[in-house]
Amino acid sequence: MHSNRRLRVAAALALLVAPGLLVAQTPPAAPASEDQTVKLTTFVVTGSNIPTAADATDVPVTVLGAHDIQDTGVNSNFLDMMRKAIPAFAGRSDIGNSNGTNNNQNTSGGSQIQLRNLDTLVLINGRRVATSGANGNNGGKSFVDVSQIPSAAIERIEVLTDGASAIYGSDAVGGVVNIILKQDYQGVEIGGRYAVSPNTGNYSERSGYIVAGASKSGFSATVIGSWSRTDPLWQYQRPFIAQNFQSKPTFPGVAGGNILSPGVLTASTSNPVGLNATATSFAALVANGTYQAGVPLSNLAPYQTILQGTDQKSAVGTFTYDFIPKKLVAFGDYMLSDVKSDLQTNGFLNNLASVTVPAGAPYNPLTVAAAGVIVGDLSLPLSTHNHGKGDRATGGLRGEINENWSWEVAATYSQEKLLQNLANELFTPNLAAAVAGGYNSAGVATPGGNYSKVLLLGAYPGASTFVFQPALDPFARSARNPASLANLYGTEVIQTVSQLKGVDAKVVGTPFNLPAGKFAIAVGAATRQESLSGTPDVNSYNLSTSALNHNWGAGGVFFDPFSQSRRINSGWAETRIPI
Repeated sequence: MHSNRRLRVAAALALLVAPGLLVAQTPPAAPASEDQTVKLTTFVVTGSNIPTAADATDVPVTVLGAHDIQDTGVNSNFLDMMRKAIPAFAGRSDIGNSNGTNNNQNTSGGSQIQLRNLDTLVLINGRRVATSGANGNNGGKSFVDVSQIPSAAIERIEVLTDGASAIYGSDAVGGVVNIILKQDYQGVEIGGRYAVSPNTGNYSERSGYIVAGASKSGFSATVIGSWSRTDPLWQYQRPFIAQNFQSKPTFPGVAGGNILSPGVLTASTSNPVGLNATATSFAALVANGTYQAGVPLSNLAPYQTILQGTDQKSAVGTFTYDFIPKKLVAFGDYMLSDVKSDLQTNGFLNNLASVTVPAGAPYNPLTVAAAGVIVGDLSLPLSTHNHGKGDRATGGLRGEINENWSWEVAATYSQEKLLQNLANELFTPNLAAAVAGGYNSAGVATPGGNYSKVLLLGAYPGASTFVFQPALDPFARSARNPASLANLYGTEVIQTVSQLKGVDAKVVGTPFNLPAGKFAIAVGAATRQESLSGTPDVNSYNLSTSALNHNWGAGGVFFDPFSQSRRINSGWAETRIPI
C-alpha cells in the first residue's frame, strides 16, 4: 500500500485568470528547535500562481512523490501508474494499452486519463502539452497522450482533484494533472522490469530506464532515457473469453444466408461452376450438403486483441543555469518520444463485404446470379498500426527582484505527429470486378474466363491503371490464390499533426503585511497558438465531387484534408488576502 500526501491551497480571489504556472518545489526548511517558530516552506502548487505554505486549506491537491510512484510497481506506463495510485482514474475514459477491443474510444493507440471520466488537463512542469494527433483523425478523441511520458522521468505528480475550469479552461472540468520532471539529479540510476505470464501465449512486458545528472559552476542537467515493450494479448489466449461466439452473417463461407458445411472449403470442390454450373438456387446446394441453412455462431476470439502491443521510447532532459544566483536563472526541459502500437478489434470484420456474383463467373456454382456472397479472408484481418512521435521543449528565465518580489518568463513548443496504417483494408472499386472474371491471362475478353480486370491499387483513377489477375473465389472460406487478392486489399494511411506554441510571463509579490499575514499578489499574461492538421489517404476523401469518394471498405476512415489553428491570449491577476 502506498501513502499520498495531500496539500491544500489557501483561498484566492481571481480578477482575470489564465493558465497557471508552476515552479519546482524548493528544499524544505531545516527542522526547528523546540523554542523556535516553525516556518513552512512555500512553493507554487497546481491551481494557484501564488506560493503558499503546505498547510493552506482550500483546493485539494494529491501529490504523488517518488516513493508513491515506486510503490505502484510501474516504471514505464503512466496510465497504469495513475490507475493504481488514485482510484478516481478509472472508467471507460481512462484507456490505453487495454483499448485493444474498444472501437468507440478512438485514441489511435494513445493513453488518455480523466478524473471521474471528465475532461482533465495534463501539464508538464506547469505548462500545457500538445494534444495527441488522434485529435485530427476522423472520430478521434482530444486528449494528451500520457503514454509518451516515462515514469522514470517524473519527480512528482500533483493532481488537482476538483474542477479547475475557471483557472485553466474547459479542458480542466474534471481537474488537473501536473507532472513535475526530475531536475538537479546527482549520479546515475539504471533500472528495468521483466514480467511474463505463464498462461497460453506467454504474454510479457519489458522495460528499462536510465537517469543521470550532474552539476558544476552553476549549471545543472538531468537526462533520462526510457524504453518499454508489451506483447499483444489475444482473446483466445485467456479462458474467460477464449470462446467468444457471436452470430455474424458477414463471415467468410456465408452465401445467400447459408454457411459452408464443416470440412467444405469452397463450393467449387463439390459442384460444377461457371458456365458449367447446374444448381439453380442455394436451396439445391443446401440439399446436396455443400451448405448448411442459416448462419451459426462464430468464434471471434482468435481475431481480437485484449491488450494492444506497444513499443515506447523516450528521452527527457531538464537543466538550470545560474547567471546570477537567485537573481537570474535560466531553466528548461525537453522531451522526445516515439510510441508504436498494434491492435485488432472486432472491426476486423469490416474488411468483409457482400457481393452479387454474376452468372457464368468462374467460381459461381449457380446458373443464376448469386446474391449475398460474403467476400473476405480471415488470414487478412483488418488491423491498426499506429506510430506517434512527440517533441516538446520549454525554456525560460526567472529570478528574484528582492525578498518580496519574483518574476518568470518562458516559452513552450510542443508537437505530436501520428501516422496510422489500417492494414488489409478492402478496396471497394475492385470488389465486383475481382469476382466477375471474363478474361484470359492475356487480357482478352473470354466468356467464363478465369481472369478479372481490376484497377491497380494506389494508382486510381486512369485508363492505364487497369490490370488483369486471377479471378477471386468469393465462395471460399480462406486459402485463396494470393494473386487474386493483390489489388483487393491495401493499407489506408492517415497522417495528423498537433502543435502548441506558447509564451507566458508573471510577477509575484508580497508588498505588505496584514495582521493575519502577508498580502500576496500575482499578475501575468500568456499567449498560445494551437494548430491541428490531418491528411487522409487519397482514397478516403469525403468530397462529394471527388472521383475517389469512399473507395475503402466500411472499416475505413473518411475525411477531407484540413489545417486549422487558433490563438488564445489572456491576462490575469490573483491575490491572497489573509483575514
